[in-house]
Order: sequence, then structure tokens, then C-alpha cells
Amino acid sequence: MRTVSLCLSGMLLIVAAARAAPLPSFPIRSLVIQSSTIVLAEPAEPAKLEGEEQAFKVIEVLKGPAIQAGTTIAVRRMDLYQLGPPAWSQGQPQAKTPRIVQAVLFLNRPEGADAKPGVFDLLLSGMRCLDAEKNVLRPEQLTNPGLLHLIPEKGADWDKLIAGVRSDLPKVAEAMALKDIPDLAERNRAIFAWIEKHRGEFTGRLFLPVGGEASDKPGWAELEWEPFNWIMGTCRADDGWRALKLARDIAGQSGPGLSTSTPTFASPAGRKLLLGVILDPKQPLADRKMALYRLRGSCWAGWQQQQHPNLADITPDEQAGIIRQISPLLKAPDREVRGLAAKVLADASSPRDGNMPDRDTDAALPVLIEAYAKELPGNERNEMAEIVLRLGKEDLWQRASGNPDGLLVVLHSFNRNTNYGRETIAFQAISLGLGMKIIAEQPTLIMERLGDNNEAKERRSMPLPVSYPKDIWKQGWSNHQGVISVEVPADLLAEGQWRFTVEGVVGKDNVRNWHSEPALFLLERGK
Repeated sequence: MRTVSLCLSGMLLIVAAARAAPLPSFPIRSLVIQSSTIVLAEPAEPAKLEGEEQAFKVIEVLKGPAIQAGTTIAVRRMDLYQLGPPAWSQGQPQAKTPRIVQAVLFLNRPEGADAKPGVFDLLLSGMRCLDAEKNVLRPEQLTNPGLLHLIPEKGADWDKLIAGVRSDLPKVAEAMALKDIPDLAERNRAIFAWIEKHRGEFTGRLFLPVGGEASDKPGWAELEWEPFNWIMGTCRADDGWRALKLARDIAGQSGPGLSTSTPTFASPAGRKLLLGVILDPKQPLADRKMALYRLRGSCWAGWQQQQHPNLADITPDEQAGIIRQISPLLKAPDREVRGLAAKVLADASSPRDGNMPDRDTDAALPVLIEAYAKELPGNERNEMAEIVLRLGKEDLWQRASGNPDGLLVVLHSFNRNTNYGRETIAFQAISLGLGMKIIAEQPTLIMERLGDNNEAKERRSMPLPVSYPKDIWKQGWSNHQGVISVEVPADLLAEGQWRFTVEGVVGKDNVRNWHSEPALFLLERGK
């Protein structure tokens, strides 16, 4: 649990170094969960926060290894903070800088064997301060990019805050201990009981709102979803399915933060459970989709079989059965079901790790090619195209799509932008093909306005207007470059449904035509 939280804080701190990303303020309970050491301290310089490292004198240790009261510690990662609000926010001459009387610091020891004793890293937003005016200061990023400013928190009381930290420590420790219960069945029963007991206290919030008041409902931060991951991590299929449904019922959809990489169902029993839900038309559609989503990553257990003896790769008979039973779903009326079914078939067709080439099969390719050809433009068709390319390689892909050399280009992320009063339709063109084939010549963008029966009523074309990188055709476009950004003046197009396609040529001595997957965009004026 703490590892996950520390990774999150670490990533945010790395991004913060560039000063170009939001710096969130974590609630107290989240900081209690993330930290290994919590101290009540006073700063060596009460009216100063400068530099990467700051000295604090410990008054009391609330959590962590023994540090004697009166010890001076060095706290790093302090250069993200500034005392008081920025001058522009005050509307008056610069106010007097607050003087910090006390601080509660949420810390971790630096990683590495060479870490000096008495040196700690401050968690992102991991301090609350009491100033000489009895204000409780909380770090908030008021502008992005910008520092975390220590400013008064509305409605906060210092004694109540410290009492809350003390109260949280045993509660968090009790919850964290659940994942270490040796017997897996007993562990899951205890975790389910804890979730049911506290679900009414969940807020679905990890970060504090900027300018928000102190809340009487602190929520459980990471513990609103990590216990579900602990259950999933036991790889007991029945418990895992119950956890997925409970997380969805509490938080909606699949629940925030739920792991998708844990091989909970990568066993004969797990796959049988999922297939039973998928193939039962009486099951709710949402459950069938969730089961398809989980079956996608449950065909191959790989190295994780060493940790969980009940896990196993699909046998040849299972492989054939999954392909046979899932293939009809490529014709399902629900588009999302068709897309998920294609992903399951792709996963079942190959372990894709190079270790078991004898387990690769082309059995699903005919139905996948048929489904790809019939699928409407959009994410599902793009994903089916990539699946056919990866399973069928260059020759079969060329027969299925008409594109040579394993070339695959999709158009994605359409939106309307307004810059300096000029409205554009912006999207990304993404090269997903095999190998490092280079498109050296600027291709053509084809735009067709569609009628009621999807016939082209109007056609416009232009050289593909790349907005970034501007010099792409000097070096050529390949999978290494990957994504290019495109912008089209919106006033060129009438209102209506438009189909976008990019067409071009590749090769010098042997010139061949290629085309992207089509994409649809509805242009509505005044919206």
C-alpha cells in the first residue's frame, strides 16, 4: 500500500521539478498512510522557507523510528513551498510573512544505503503549520505553474488537526494489517468486513480542493480502493469477482485505482467463472462487459504462477474453447462488447512473450478480419486493425487493409480549439505499424461530409496540415516519431458529420499507396 502511495508522490515530485503540472494537496489521512515518519516540530527559521533543505527541531514523534525530542533533523524537498500567498492575490502591499510556531511533518527516509541519519524527505504537501496568529497553514498551488503556498485553511483548528492525526494512526495501522493475514480466505473475509463497515465514510476523493474548508468527513484516501486490490492480489476468483462488483457498486464503473494487471482470474477456475458470466444472456450487460474486460488479461499467467500455484496458462483445449465461444460476440449489437471480444481473442491467440511460439494460433484471424472490415470508424475499429496487424503480420494485413509494409495509421482525439480568435479542428495522427517504416512524403488529408446513408455529399482535401512537429517531413514519419498533431481551419467545413482519412505513398523505387483508418467528427456550429 505504502509503495503505491510513494510511487504516486514520487511521480508528482518529478513532474513538479518542471513546475508545469498540478501539485495536489493530500488530505491528512492520505499523508498518514503514505508516511513512515510523522513528527511535531518547530522550524529553525520560523519566517523563512528557502532552498531544498530545511532544519526542524523535533518536539514529538507521532509515528516512526525513535527520534529523541530535541533532535534537529534535515527535511528535504522544501523548495516547492513558499510562506504566504503570492503578492498578486492580496490586492494590497505585500503582507507580513507568517511566522511558523509549529509544524506537523509527514516524512519518509531517503532511499539508498548512503542516506544520512537525521535526513528525511517531505511528502508532497506533507506539512501543516501553525503560525503566530493561530492560523493553520495548508500548502496549496494557486497557479500552475507555481509553488505550493502555505496559506490559512478555512475552519481549521490546530489542536483538532493534531488530535485527528493521533486518532488516525491506529485506525490506519489496523486497516493496513489486514493485507498481512496469512490465510488468504480469512484475509479476504476480514477485508470485506472492513470495507462494509467503512463504505459509508468513503468520499472518492484523493486530493483536497483548492481553497476548500476543513472537512468533517475525511474519507479514507487510498484505503477506499487499495483493500480491493489486496483481495484481487490473493488470486481467489470468487472473491475477486465479488470485489469487482462491490467496488463498482460503491464507486461506480470499475472503481478508482483498481489494478488491471493483477492476474486474479488467470486460472482454470477464474476463466470458467468469467466465461460463465460472459455467455449468460441473463446476466446484466455491465457484468458481462466487466467479465470480458478481465478475461482479456487472464489467459496467460506467465511468471506469476510462481507466486500463486493456482494460476496456470490456458491449455490448448481452453484456448480453442475461448476462441470458439467468444468469436460470436464480434457480431454483438453492442459496440463495446465487440471491441472487448476482439481483445480477448487477441490475448487468447498468443502469449506474445516469445517464450511459447508453439502456442500461437491463427484460429481467430478469419473472424477478426471479418469483424474489422465491418466495424464502423472509431476506437473499436482502430483496435481491431492493430490486432489483425499484430497477429497476421505484414502479408495478411496487406490483404485485409490494402496497406503495404505493415503500415497502420489511426486518427484520434478530435476536438475543437480556438486560438487567437481562430477556430480549428484538432486531432492526432498516430503511426502504429510494424517495424520502422518511414513515411517520407507529406500525405493528403481527405474530408468527406456524409449524408443520411453515409454517402459522401461533399469532399475536400489538402496536404496534411501538421501543427507539431513542424519539420516532420524533413526526417520522415515513423513509429519512432509516433504521434503528430494536426489542425484544420474549422471555417473550411460546413456543419455536419465528416469522415476524415489520410492517404499517401511510401517507398522510393517501389512506390505504394497507403491510407489511414477512417475517423468520424460531428461539426456543430454554436456548440
